[in-house]
This record gives sequence, C-alpha cells and structure tokens, in this order.
Amino acid sequence: MTKHKDTEKHAGAPGAGHVLILRTSNADGSSHNGFTWPESGPVEAPDWSPEPVCGSGLHGLLWGEGAGNLLKWEPEARWQVVRVAKADVVGLAGKVKFRRGEVVYSGGRDAATRYVVEHGGCGRAIAGAIIQTGDRGTSTSGDRGTST
Repeated sequence: MTKHKDTEKHAGAPGAGHVLILRTSNADGSSHNGFTWPESGPVEAPDWSPEPVCGSGLHGLLWGEGAGNLLKWEPEARWQVVRVAKADVVGLAGKVKFRRGEVVYSGGRDAATRYVVEHGGCGRAIAGAIIQTGDRGTSTSGDRGTST
C-alpha cells in the first residue's frame, strides 16, 4: 500500500457561501490534460468557462456525492478536498466544475473522505467514505459498497 504525505490546510467547516469538493489525481498531482494540482493552497482553472458542459474548469464531486466511478481508485491516487465558493460551482452529470478554490486536504482516501464528513458532509453519500454506525445505526451502501 502506498503511504501518502497528508497535507491539511486548515480545520473547520468551509464557511458560509462555500462548499467542499472531493476529487482525485495521479500520485504526482497530475490530472486530465496535464493539469497539475497543488498539494495545498489556491488553485485556478487556466481555461475556465461557466458553460454547463464538461471541460473548461476544475472538476470533482460536490460534498463527495456523485459519480464515484470518475475518481481514481488506485492505491497511489492522491485524494483531495477543495474549498470552493458556492457561486463558482456549475453542476454537471454526476460531478461539478468550478473556476477556483483552495486545496485544504491532500493525501489518502480514508482521511480525505473523513475530512468531508467532519467539515459539513455528515449524512451525505460520500464516494469512498468509510462510515461506522453503532447500535441501532443504519447503513446503506452504494455501487460496490459494503454494509455489515
């Protein structure tokens, strides 16, 4: 299993007017069309267009919900959480795109999904999340998920 260098920019909920977006890239931070994501800090699309079509922006899953098959599931993949202004989010089929944001977490899948849960995503169907319920808890799993 690949060991990730986890980076966390700041703690706390994303704040009024902001959301969290879960995304993945290759271990070196590279993604579609050779774009390289920073491990933390500001990020902006060099080709932004607000048109509701794929491309021309940065992409991910709003609050971790959506088409989990679009994420990278290899052990060496870099999972990231990006804090984004709600006004910059454009909905697409199974994902969203946005102009700019701040990478607040980079590292492994479990910690990335836990970050989303702990910072405003509790109760959402977060792709890749490991959630435990106790006595009288309820568990529902999606595609390829497991509930015991």
